[in-house]
Order: sequence, then C-alpha cells, then structure tokens
Amino acid sequence: MKRNFWLALVMAALLAGCGDSNVVENPPPGGNPPGGGSATASPAESAGASKSFDESASKVMQSLPGELAGYLHNLNAPVNIDLGRLLGLPGSGAASAALADAPGGGVSVQATETRLTRGSWDCTGGNNSCVRTDSDDYLVRWRTAQGQTAELLLDWNGSTGGTPSPTVMGHYSASNEALFEAPTKLIGYIKVNNVVVASLNRSTVFPDSRCVTGRKVLDMPDQMKVAAFLDKAGVGRLIEVKNLEWNIGSTLTTKGDIVARGGGETVNLTWDVTTGGTVVRARCGNFASILATNMRALASLGNLKKTFALSFEATEFRRDPLHIAFSKGSVQFDGKTAEFRGVLDDTNRNCILGENLTLSFAGGQSNLEQYLIEHHAAKPCTR
Repeated sequence: MKRNFWLALVMAALLAGCGDSNVVENPPPGGNPPGGGSATASPAESAGASKSFDESASKVMQSLPGELAGYLHNLNAPVNIDLGRLLGLPGSGAASAALADAPGGGVSVQATETRLTRGSWDCTGGNNSCVRTDSDDYLVRWRTAQGQTAELLLDWNGSTGGTPSPTVMGHYSASNEALFEAPTKLIGYIKVNNVVVASLNRSTVFPDSRCVTGRKVLDMPDQMKVAAFLDKAGVGRLIEVKNLEWNIGSTLTTKGDIVARGGGETVNLTWDVTTGGTVVRARCGNFASILATNMRALASLGNLKKTFALSFEATEFRRDPLHIAFSKGSVQFDGKTAEFRGVLDDTNRNCILGENLTLSFAGGQSNLEQYLIEHHAAKPCTR
C-alpha cells in the first residue's frame, strides 16, 4: 500500500493479467472513462490525503498478519490452519491446502492421489485426545482456555449451503503426475459457543487439463467467487471479504470489496477491472496471461477519514519492462479531482515509475516521478 493510490494503477494492471510482451494501440470502445472533469486538487492536497490513507494502511498491514497467525492459538485450538487460505484472501492459494497441523493431518495420500481429509473429531474431553467419527466434512470441536465450546467446519462439497457441488481431481502445472482433490464449493466456519466468528463461502471452476484426461488444472481457476469474514472477541471484525470475483472468458474481469482492521485503523479496497484481449493458455490449459487490447477500471480505497475513487482506461500494455499507456484517468477525493494521462514506465531506469505519466492538478501539471520525489520522498537508484 506504500506510495499511495497512484500505484493502484500498477495493481489494477497486474490484477487484470497483462501479457508479458504484447503491445497494441487500439483505442477502447466508448467515450471518455468515468470520472474525469477539470482538475481541482493541488499536489499538496493530493499528497496530504494519500498520506492519511498510507498511515492507516501501514498500521493495518503491520497488525493483521499477526492477528491471523495467532487467531486459532488464542482460541486454544488443536488445529493450525492458514487462515488466509481459509478465508480465500488474494494470493493465499488453494483453500484445500489450508490444513497444516490438524487432527487427520489435513490430507490423506493414496499412491499419487492426495485426498481431502474427512471426519469429525471431538477434542472436548481434554487430555489432548480426540475421538473421531465418520463424516463427509472436516469438523473439529474443542474447548477454549475459558471453557467455551469451539468448532471448525470445512464442508468440502458445500451441502450445508444448499445444493452440493462435487469435488474434482486435478494437478498443478508444474507436475501432472501427482493428483489432488479440490473443492468446487467450499463452505466453512469457526464457532465459539455456537456464535459464528469466521465464515467462508467459496465457489470455483477449474479449467480442464490438456495433460491428463478427465482432470483439472488447479493453478488458477477460470472462475472464482468468495465471501468471508473473521471476527475477534473484544475487537470486532478483523477482515471481511464482502466479495471477491475472478472470471476468465471472452474478457478477463476481476471484482473485489475487502475491509480490514488492525492497529486501531480500518481500510477498505474495492475494484472492478475488465480487460479485453486474447487469453493465453499454458501447456496444460491453465491461464497464463492475456494479450490485452483495452482495459477499463474503477477502484476505491480509503480509511475512515479519506476515500479515493480511481477510474481509467488503458490501451497499451507491456509487463517486462512495465509499460502501460493510459488514455485518460482520474483520482477523486474530498470533492476534488486530479487527472492523469500518458505512459506508466521507467524509461530512465531510476527505479521510480512515472516520468512519462502526466498528472494534472489545479493550476498546473507534473509527472508521477517528480510528484513521488517531491511529496513522498521517493529515492532514485543507480543501475
């Protein structure tokens, strides 16, 4: 989150999966992008507002990983789980791999097939012992240090939320010899004294494998939708994924709405990015990149004091080295607007992006590189 909302331009482009080397110059359909209007914000106003958000985001990012890591330990759970995976947070990996140290071991292995663990473990009797019974789900019950009854459920086929969806067998692109069972509809929760303190609802569509007949490729789903939250006693909601969507079709679209709290601060991020172009598949059929021809993006990020609305259209893409051409864009906050247009790159190779991206403020213009140096203490490098 450092370097404020301007680098959300890079985030949006990478989320949309630009191709590695494709450059095109086709103007996107339609007129001007949303937002726009005459620039009314000064550089100092923009810098002051973004620093407010940066400070909040920094406190949250420093606090939240520790909160997640210690969450189940603080509940005295006999389970060690990657809660980032359980909640479906971006970049956290497959939820089926969340169980790191738990009754049942997290998975069961049969030859080259790794199956999801199923069963119900009652660990409420004490003495570090658990009694197992059969179940199609993964369920663990235990007592907290305060004597409360807690339980964790991972419903692998989502039957507790309506019509069940079967699991699939698939492989990762690095090796098609080892197969793994993965859920396509995963519902999970953590309860304390029958009160839900964490919840997950995640649906996934994996691409068919070109390497193993009748199997899927698990690296990146073609479609995914997640809703989740995590509460902490005495604190409230630590994180809420109100919506997280990913869809690869004739276009690539990604949407999200996430709120996180930590260090006494609250930050939120929403985005809606649509990228048109040609989807490139890897050898086994999984998504590799998109050779983009146009992109539209709307994003909002803020804390309880400031909210920024970002909109843009882009028409040229290259990722190595980074090169994104914006036909027009705007950032709005406090009823004021700053605009940008041009190319986001590092042509002069000084490790600060933006010498060719023009920023328009009230009364004048700058470029992103100069703005970051003057108002955010960015330091050039030598290479």
